[in-house]
Amino acid sequence: MSARLPRRAWGALALAGIGGGLAAAGGIQAAATAVTGATADPDSLLLYLAVELRTALEQEEAACCAYSAAAGTESEVAAAVARDAAFDAWAAIVDRMALVPAAGLAGVCAKAAQLVRASETGGGVADARLTESLRRDLVRLAPGVIEA
Repeated sequence: MSARLPRRAWGALALAGIGGGLAAAGGIQAAATAVTGATADPDSLLLYLAVELRTALEQEEAACCAYSAAAGTESEVAAAVARDAAFDAWAAIVDRMALVPAAGLAGVCAKAAQLVRASETGGGVADARLTESLRRDLVRLAPGVIEA
């Protein structure tokens, strides 16, 4: 399992108008088109990952609830394994977001929304990597506003 810092339950995703319907809207290009109206949005991968992150977050929350319900029972170990796997899936998406440079405001917002949630609930190692990625994006996109 990835390193993990304490977190409360997460709230609903509120990312620049990205709703859960985009997850089923046909992938990266459909997500980018639905949000920006453009078919070649360079931030489409980050927008897609933000939608995937919402799904992974919901699955992690469900796994944490199932683990809590299984405490002290024969199924506690299996529930712990499922909880850890759900967390690892969520962290992997955050890590992928950290690897993708933001091309503009939509990409910056996709990353910033996750970091706002992390600041409100406690973050983990993946969030620290995403913070560093966002800092690099800001240095590149807004030179002079933030120092390298």
